[in-house]
Amino acid sequence: MGGRGTCRMGASGDPGAMVGPAGLIVGIEGLTVADASVMPRLPSANTNVPTQMIAEKIADDLRAA
Repeated sequence: MGGRGTCRMGASGDPGAMVGPAGLIVGIEGLTVADASVMPRLPSANTNVPTQMIAEKIADDLRAA
């Protein structure tokens, strides 16, 4: 595994997390992040497919809300 994401996603009690599980930025209402920056740790391989999976999951959550 490589470095850490710049908008790390994590559980609500994680002090290092900027983004919650649904992609919403903690403390800012209505702002969502859906890119590779939310990965807690960046994979050593290409990030294209994991980024697409993150975006699809967050888009599904937004549509359901």
